[in-house]
Amino acid sequence: MVVSDPRLPSGGARALRVRHPRIREHPDRLDRSDQDPNGTRTEEWREPTRRTPVGFPLTRSGPRPRAPRVSLIKLWSKCCLQDTMFAYGCWIANNRPLFREPTMKYEPKNFDRLLGTQGFSDTLLNNHFTLYKGYVTNTNKAAEILDTLLKEGKLATPEYAELSRRFGWEFNGMRLHEYYFDNMVKGGARLDAGSSLTTLIAREFGSHETWEKDFRGTGAMRGIGWTALYYDAHGDHLFNVWINEHDTGHLSGCAPLLIMDVFEHAFITDYQLKRADYIEAFFKAINWTTVGSRFKAAAK
Repeated sequence: MVVSDPRLPSGGARALRVRHPRIREHPDRLDRSDQDPNGTRTEEWREPTRRTPVGFPLTRSGPRPRAPRVSLIKLWSKCCLQDTMFAYGCWIANNRPLFREPTMKYEPKNFDRLLGTQGFSDTLLNNHFTLYKGYVTNTNKAAEILDTLLKEGKLATPEYAELSRRFGWEFNGMRLHEYYFDNMVKGGARLDAGSSLTTLIAREFGSHETWEKDFRGTGAMRGIGWTALYYDAHGDHLFNVWINEHDTGHLSGCAPLLIMDVFEHAFITDYQLKRADYIEAFFKAINWTTVGSRFKAAAK
């Protein structure tokens, strides 16, 4: 582009370069072959025919830059290394999980052997078994969700806090039902009069009859939960304890020897609100052999 400039002699023209807004000027982008009559170089913009990176000429007037030579051995080694790392990564993904799988997986036990027990209808027992299986399912679900929240680092969330508190309730509901069904048998099983457990009951309560009155009285209290005979191995003592719902009232470090369910679902189908009649039927079905085995295991 050429414009007149009064400062030049003879009203000479002054050449102005038109700059492209995105590409820096390069000598090869300008056509300097034309001269005006006054000897002033005229520089005109020559539209590029293709886009060129900054710093490279638009024309091929100069020699083409040569690509660096690459050793075939080095290239082959690099490719082999990449293939090896990819294969190793696939192996890790398939055989070495990044996170551990939940280890707590419980299966419900089968207590069909109790069907036909005197004082317990099959309808009541089957409903009770179904409810127990629900606690097993929810224990597994709670453990799985807590494991997922731990993997995702969501330890400060309300979900993690509340489910952590809930886990003990679900787990105890599962385990207490297992203790309860395990210490029952058709026709019952008597306590050995010469066993160490009989001796300890007499020492702690004065007699077996006194202990039984205390246990029955604890189970007859208003509320929902469990009645448990606990053994404290550290102090060598026995306690009849009320457990509210599933999680309140447990004695830390003590072993449960005898468990009786006093939720309404344990008796209302057969006895309606007559809890005392249910307790009487329960005592006739106690398996004292199992209770004695628990005592021996805790006293070791």
